[in-house]
Amino acid sequence: MTNVFIFDTESNGCKFLPSTLSAEHHIIQIAMKQYATNQTFQSLIRLPDGINVPQASSDIHGIYDADLLEAPTFKIVFHKLQTWMKKCAGKTTLPLVLIAHNNHGFDEPVFRKECMFYRRSIPESWAFYDTLPMFRAVFPERADFPYERRYNLGALHQDIVGAPLEGAHDAMADVNGLHAILNKIQDNGTTLNFNGPDFLSSSDQFDYDSDVVNLKGVGAHTSRMIAGAMGLPRVTIRQLVHFIAQRNLQQLECFLRSFLKHEKHIMSLTISLWKLVHPTNLSSEIELVSKFPFCQNGMPWHNYFSLQSVARLQVAGFRGVMDLIILDQYFDSDLTLTLQQIGCTPFEIAKFKNTYARIL
Repeated sequence: MTNVFIFDTESNGCKFLPSTLSAEHHIIQIAMKQYATNQTFQSLIRLPDGINVPQASSDIHGIYDADLLEAPTFKIVFHKLQTWMKKCAGKTTLPLVLIAHNNHGFDEPVFRKECMFYRRSIPESWAFYDTLPMFRAVFPERADFPYERRYNLGALHQDIVGAPLEGAHDAMADVNGLHAILNKIQDNGTTLNFNGPDFLSSSDQFDYDSDVVNLKGVGAHTSRMIAGAMGLPRVTIRQLVHFIAQRNLQQLECFLRSFLKHEKHIMSLTISLWKLVHPTNLSSEIELVSKFPFCQNGMPWHNYFSLQSVARLQVAGFRGVMDLIILDQYFDSDLTLTLQQIGCTPFEIAKFKNTYARIL
């Protein structure tokens, strides 16, 4: 498996909203290991001028502004990383698979955003593999564990490898920890196909007869609740697609509200499941999230955040908005009010808009 690499990133964190959406949020450390040979690559990354590492982030990963002063820029590190991966992969014709824990939720979108910010292109031959849904499928019983022990990398390492994860939140330590977990799982007889489509974000295909737990955004706990609400012991993707095809958006949202409580989860899962049957482009997805909630008992606000505004920003960050006119829609009055409510000054709001626009 010379085409398979395990990687991890650490970042400076973010002050506002989902961290992947801010142009002030940057990768400050990256580490990678070739799965088959144990060859490694790691580097700190210098932040752009005027951007720093908040103390709260340093308290987690132990990286401070002073550590980055002599570090190379992302452009230089990205070039070195590509060269190193090509050398390691040799003459393979397979996609280069980048494995990370919670890859689709953090490392991949942050990495893609960083490439957009610095105007670098991710090679088409790269594919991103997320071990989080894999662990949910392999260890469904962990869904009943206390939250901090379910699928946390440190907890998995303790339970599967039988030792604490030393140096957690250092990128190379997390890479080595994930590598040890995957090796232990395979030693215990579970076959892992990192070149298959099951958890690759670059693949639009999946096994319709597999459990809905394999869908992005549906964990083991939610899959059991879906099955219970449908009156079935287990629900396949095919059964769920048939179920959704017979309902409109309002009915689908009401169905999810019968067993889900958190407004943001309801919104994201309603739209994600709807897209299984009704594929959308960027503009229609923006229209969908702007109309949430779809049923009368929905709540348009959750805590201090406008879900509609946050959803628009998520669409922009994860799908890649390339139109400044569309971007202006994300900074309308309700988002401005939200930022004011969490203590942002007019100058900070304007800076947030301007810095985010820089990635376009």
